[in-house]
Amino acid sequence: MRSLRVVWGGHRLWVWVALLLLSLNLGPTPRAWSADGLVSVPAGEYEIFFREKDQPRGTKAKVDRFFAERLPVTNAQFLSFVQSHPEWRRSQAKPLFIDTGYLSHWKSDLEVETKVLNQPVTHVSWFAARAYCAAKGLRLLTINEWEYVSDSSSESSAKAVLKWYAEPTSALPPVGRGKPNRYGVVDMHGVIWEWVEDFAAVMVKSDSRSDNGRDNRSFCGAGSLSAANPVEYATFMRFAFRSSLKASYTSQNLGFRCGRSGS
Repeated sequence: MRSLRVVWGGHRLWVWVALLLLSLNLGPTPRAWSADGLVSVPAGEYEIFFREKDQPRGTKAKVDRFFAERLPVTNAQFLSFVQSHPEWRRSQAKPLFIDTGYLSHWKSDLEVETKVLNQPVTHVSWFAARAYCAAKGLRLLTINEWEYVSDSSSESSAKAVLKWYAEPTSALPPVGRGKPNRYGVVDMHGVIWEWVEDFAAVMVKSDSRSDNGRDNRSFCGAGSLSAANPVEYATFMRFAFRSSLKASYTSQNLGFRCGRSGS
């Protein structure tokens, strides 16, 4: 016991220093996620992509704390949803809420190939995605939340999207193969596009015919010149894609993930 006290006494200062450092926030650390797959995303801000005419370059949007699903929703998860919500099965969903491509990659209403069960669900409309999230007590992320948590301003994110354009794949990978970003979310770039709650918000502003609206260049190639960061063409492509959507549309590379507001 005497030798133990000597060791402790000789190292006591270093132990206290170590405990102090552990208690400090010295930078980004891997974030744990809850049992329901939600990651807690701290409040913050990011530089907005398209600016209003009276907004200077570098304008930032503030984002409140929220939760986001760590992974995109899979075919297996959506299959479980339509099993308990028959109104969203392929043969029963109302045409007002879907197009003819809805769940067209499934064999039937409730039959999905095993090999795609863990792939992101695609061929789903905005209406269907919202219904799925609502059934879980969640919602789709907003544009600001998605852009913020996706860490879309990073060079690696832009490269992933551009590589995806250059080398499109016919088969989607299983979810979770990507590396978590600094917020702990995975597969936000270079795998699928994702629905957001207010996907049409930028389009509506751009389509304004008033003098206060954006001009007609906002969603053509020249529109990227008015972006907050002109070099981020990958982000421009994402906004342009969103502007082309309607709520009933489906696509082979368009899926979603859910989230909720912070408490």
